[in-house]
Amino acid sequence: MLKDKSEIFNKIYPYIFTIIFLILSVLLIYNHELWRDEVKAWLVGSESISIPAFIYNIRDNLGHPYLWSFILYLISHYITKNIEVMKILHLLISTTIAFLILKYAPFNKFIKILMVFSYYFFFEYSIISRNYSIGILAIIIFCILYKNKYKNLIPIGFVLFFMGQGTIDMNPKFWTLT
Repeated sequence: MLKDKSEIFNKIYPYIFTIIFLILSVLLIYNHELWRDEVKAWLVGSESISIPAFIYNIRDNLGHPYLWSFILYLISHYITKNIEVMKILHLLISTTIAFLILKYAPFNKFIKILMVFSYYFFFEYSIISRNYSIGILAIIIFCILYKNKYKNLIPIGFVLFFMGQGTIDMNPKFWTLT
């Protein structure tokens, strides 16, 4: 009987703690006012009148890879102009990250829970709507796929591409030491 309860808990704990993560994140993100850099990423996407204008604007303004701003471009042009949707999108990404860590990370349950509710995963990659969470999501998916790397070569290639589009500064002025 005790073994059955333990097995049941082992199966449902990722879902329980993901729901707790989501509820706490919703409470925090509801009260989070967007910072200048978050709004700037939204404006680069929403104020661009075309894809070429978007590429010009992102090269001139951010210095970050295109993926996050391109997603914001698509949302602002084809779904809604409301900037608050950026928070919802980011919350979905961070909740996915939390679930994948809780479900697939090779650590014990306590370490996984501490990791998900740590400062970086719970605040930096969840509440602050920046491009970093896409890179973290790609890293976690890569780690999950790498377990069977020879069966997942093509998906790993796509994940590596999106990983590169998530967090690396591409503007040369950020790479110089002067």
